[in-house]
Amino acid sequence: MGIEKAHDLLGQSNEDTTRATANHLGWEVAHGGKLCQSCAKAKAKENIIPMKTEGKKAPGPNGRLFRDLAMVTALKLLDVMVTRPH
Repeated sequence: MGIEKAHDLLGQSNEDTTRATANHLGWEVAHGGKLCQSCAKAKAKENIIPMKTEGKKAPGPNGRLFRDLAMVTALKLLDVMVTRPH
């Protein structure tokens, strides 16, 4: 079996973990192989989003969100606490 197939079957773990798990399961994994494109995309650095854009202004609160938000907070009048996931 190729390392790519084992990598996909075993949950996209790193190469050392994939090889160790496959060895434990009794699978013979070939040496070599190419980089997983899904993992490469996930590890790629996101593009910097400019502070000023030329698009339309948001129609209201939360009408336009960027993907680089670092902190999520609730409005004080809602009496809701936003926590980090565990």
